[in-house]
Amino acid sequence: MIITHRCRLGIAATVVLGLCAAEGTVVAIVKHPRTMGSIALPGPVSVRVVGCGSEFAETVRHLLGIELAQRRRQTSVSVIVCCDGSRIGIVVREGISIRPRSVQRRVDGGYLSLSARARLVSLAAAEMVALVDRRTPTPLRSKVRSATRFTASHHRLRLYALARFGLPTSPARADYGAAIALAHDLTTIWGWRVDVAGQYGTRNVELGSASSLALSVAVAATARYEPVRSFRLAGGLGARVGAVRFAGTAHDPETTAEQSFWNVWFGPIATLAADIGPLWRKLYATLLVESGYAAPAATADAGSTRVLSIDGWWFAFGAGLGWQW
Repeated sequence: MIITHRCRLGIAATVVLGLCAAEGTVVAIVKHPRTMGSIALPGPVSVRVVGCGSEFAETVRHLLGIELAQRRRQTSVSVIVCCDGSRIGIVVREGISIRPRSVQRRVDGGYLSLSARARLVSLAAAEMVALVDRRTPTPLRSKVRSATRFTASHHRLRLYALARFGLPTSPARADYGAAIALAHDLTTIWGWRVDVAGQYGTRNVELGSASSLALSVAVAATARYEPVRSFRLAGGLGARVGAVRFAGTAHDPETTAEQSFWNVWFGPIATLAADIGPLWRKLYATLLVESGYAAPAATADAGSTRVLSIDGWWFAFGAGLGWQW
């Protein structure tokens, strides 16, 4: 993509910025109106934007290319911009050096629009590039706690509390419960998720009623996709193992025996979770859809009639809140 920008270099000149989005490299070329010659400025700047959304990344690359169009240093510099909620971390360091110098800064752009936030980041990054070029240590008031805090911002931990509805118990009149889940992003795509869930279901039968209490633990490997900063999808494949307690209550205990027992079930699962937010600070809303297959099955019978079971395919739905670290 070629972007033309009018600026003043003593006289009017046209700065043509060639932005290579795939490589994340910004190369500035100045065309002088008198000579119409092209001069490639030395010192390429590598720009990497992580977790901020494609629109924000393109805007930052464009604005940063304009800010660095007159850069004359020969050394290559890498600029890394990483978003973590409303906080934005910026790391600038030399690409090739015996003792590479780097500067780090954190800004809060949660109250700004996307264009204003991108402008703030580009100005801060340009100032940091100038500091690296001068090779003079300058104290920064707001430093990132560690270089890996934002250069690896995908290492995020989220704790969820959800209400669950639906199966696995079938054919229950009502099946509801709750779950606590922990999710960790290992890379920009891959991660894992663990949850502990409990569900309760009941069903009326001819001689009384039957109930089930299912407790289970699930582990899944996840892959996530974040089209924008405020929305992300995470799909997962794994397994769930649990124990269920079936109990029967008779209308007439004198003529009908009541019984309760525990059974074990397990099987593969597939999950799809959507996170929206942050709603406040690092608080997110989350929705969950889960499907699985129970094998072996856990069943409860009244005489020769099966009244409750965890058997075959099942589905569950969840909604709740999550907090990110």
